[in-house]
Amino acid sequence: EQQPVLGSRHAAARDELQTENDHYALDGEQKRFEVDTIQLFKRTGDSLMPVNVVQKRSPFGFVIKENENKALSVKWPYETENADFLTQWKAMGKARSLSEFQEALNQNALPLFNVVYADKEGNILYHFSGKVPKKEGDWNKWQGIVATSSASDIWSGYYSSAELPSYTNPENGWIQNANDPPYTSTIPPVLDPEKFPSHIAPNSMGFRPQRSATLIKDANDLTLEAFISLKHDTRAQMALRLQDDFSALIDMAEDSITQKALKVLSEWDGSFDKDSKGAVLFVNLQSYLNTQQLYAQKWSFEKPLSTPDGFQDPEKVLNAVKSAAEAQMASIGSLEVPYGNLFRAKIGEEEYPGNGGFGYLGIFRTMNYTRGNDGKFYTYHGDGYVCATEFGEKVTARALLAYGNATQPGNPHVGDQLKLYSEKKLREVWLTRKEQEENLEKVEKILPVN
Repeated sequence: EQQPVLGSRHAAARDELQTENDHYALDGEQKRFEVDTIQLFKRTGDSLMPVNVVQKRSPFGFVIKENENKALSVKWPYETENADFLTQWKAMGKARSLSEFQEALNQNALPLFNVVYADKEGNILYHFSGKVPKKEGDWNKWQGIVATSSASDIWSGYYSSAELPSYTNPENGWIQNANDPPYTSTIPPVLDPEKFPSHIAPNSMGFRPQRSATLIKDANDLTLEAFISLKHDTRAQMALRLQDDFSALIDMAEDSITQKALKVLSEWDGSFDKDSKGAVLFVNLQSYLNTQQLYAQKWSFEKPLSTPDGFQDPEKVLNAVKSAAEAQMASIGSLEVPYGNLFRAKIGEEEYPGNGGFGYLGIFRTMNYTRGNDGKFYTYHGDGYVCATEFGEKVTARALLAYGNATQPGNPHVGDQLKLYSEKKLREVWLTRKEQEENLEKVEKILPVN
C-alpha cells in the first residue's frame, strides 16, 4: 500500500534528542530524564517470568532507543491518560438524531477515525474525529524523525471536536472516505484545507479514494444489490487514467513486443477480475515505473478526480513497458494471462481464482497478494470482512468473512466462504431468532440435574 495511513502518523511524534549522562538538551539547558522501573511478565513455556523494564522519559515522550549521544523519543495521545473511547462509541450507537450524534462526537475520545453518518431524516455527516495534537510545523515535518532540542516541538493539548474538519449535508448528496484525508470526502469539496493547520492532515487524494468518489458520484437509485455491486468493483483508477496515454505511445514504440504490450494496456478495461487479461501486465509494470516522477500533471485539489495525468517522460515509460513485457514473456510466456490464473485465494484446502488488487492502483476492492513457493501470488490482506446493511422497518444485511470463522484442522468451515469471495458474492445475515434456528448446524440441550 502506498496510501497515507493517518492512524499511525498521528499516533506518535518521533523526536531525536541529543543526550549525555542521562540528560537531554532542552533550549540550551541540560535536563535529567525521568527514570523508573516497571515489572512485566514474559511467558517461558507454561511459566510467566518477571522482567524488569527501565522506563526513561522526558516531555518529548518515552525513550525507545539510544545510540551513543542520541535518543529516539516517542510521544502519543493517551500516553498518560485513560482512553474512554468505548463510552463515545456507545453514545454514537445510542444516538437517535443528528444532534445527539454530534454531541457524542464532541467527546472527542476516538484515537483517529473518519466518521460518516446518515439517518432516516436524510441527513448525512462527515467528521474527521480524533485526538489530534496541537503541534508546531506542517504535515511534512512530522512524517519522519524530528531532530530537536526545542520546547516548541513538544506538543501539548488536542484540537477539540469543533476545530476538526467536519460538515453536514453537502449539496451533491453523498460522502465517501477510503481511509484518506478529509478534504476530498465529497466532490466538489466543501472543506477548505487552508482553514486548518496543515499538520492535522495532508491535502491529497490517492487513486483508490478517487475510484470510490467516482463510483458513488455516477450512481443513481442505489438498491442494496446495486450497492454491493459497487463494493465489488475491481477496476483500477490508475489504469483507466493512463489508457489514453498508453495508446498515444503505440506509434512511438520501435519494437513489436512494446507495441503489443501497449495495445494490451490501452484496450484492457482496467478490471482485476479472474478473467482480466491486462491486469497481470499492469501489475508487473509497476516494478519498472518511478511513480513519483511518472506524471506530467500532478494531483491538484482543483481537479481531484482527473489528476495526476499524462506521462512526464514518454521514453522512460516506453523502456519500462518493454522491460515489463520481456520479463513477463520470459516467466509466463504470455502478455494476456488471465489474472485469476496467477493471483489466487487459498485457505486450507480451498483455493479459487482471486480478484481485486493493490489499493494504490486505485482498486476499490482492495486485496494484497504475496508470492508463494510455486510462483503464484496468494491473498494475505484486504477485504477480509465486508458487510452491506439496508436499514428500514426491517433490517436487511449481506456479509462475508472471506477467510472464514474457523482455523482448527479438520473443521469443515475452514475457508468455506472463500468461494463466495471469489465469485464476488455476500451471504445473507440471519438477524432474527427464527432465521438463526432454521440454519443451526447442531443443537445441544443441557438437561436439568435431578
